[in-house]
Amino acid sequence: MSIESFIDYICASSIATGVIAAAIFGVLGYFARGLKDRYDFRFERRFWKPFASSAPGRCVRTAIVAKEGSAGSLAKVSLTDVQAYSDIISELDVLRIKTVMVTPQQHPTLHQFTESGLICLGGPIANTLSRSLIARFSAQVPVSLELVDKTSPLHGASKAILRYDGQDLSAELEDNYVKTDYALILYTKRIDPDVATSGPVLLAFGLRGMGTQEAVRYVRNNKRRFLDAPGDGLWCLLKFSFSGVDRTTDEVIASGSIQ
Repeated sequence: MSIESFIDYICASSIATGVIAAAIFGVLGYFARGLKDRYDFRFERRFWKPFASSAPGRCVRTAIVAKEGSAGSLAKVSLTDVQAYSDIISELDVLRIKTVMVTPQQHPTLHQFTESGLICLGGPIANTLSRSLIARFSAQVPVSLELVDKTSPLHGASKAILRYDGQDLSAELEDNYVKTDYALILYTKRIDPDVATSGPVLLAFGLRGMGTQEAVRYVRNNKRRFLDAPGDGLWCLLKFSFSGVDRTTDEVIASGSIQ
């Protein structure tokens, strides 16, 4: 065999080997991505499925802030609250989990959700279910919500404040944009601690709509933290900072397990 033929043979073999290796790695990568997607899908369902498994008709009950008008109709809901609601619904749709919206017109009470579970978004000012949940778990969650005088210079843009460890936490505005907001998240496997068969509950709200939207984002990005929490669940108090409409920082001020 001439030197030229030998070199051609080596080059051809190298190219063939490279093509085969690329094909093998491509197939392995495809299956690895498939396994990861399957794992992610199953993990997401592990977090959300209990809300549906315990619900009548296997539909997740979701409640959003919506003020009732004088004639019983719903007034306009803030866009950030709607976005928070849409983010949850979109994720559940991908997981093929059906949802049913709960509105103030239905005059809901926590007792109705003992066996079904509940996802509750938006603050207690307009959402009576949020108010009831805070009251129910007040002994285990050392965060309270207080309505404030809107004319008070101490609390700026807040219609309400969150009170924790002697601190009054209120939202701040700058040039008509939310500069700072605070949010509370409560996740527990049983909406009624005294009923062993009761369904789970997720409560997420900010003092402003921006805080509610970011609280939902935090839950979606940190499901493992909530699932792996000791006891029956977890509560988190968060602070968000914004520049215009963009979140710049978030901070967990405090958190604790729910026994």
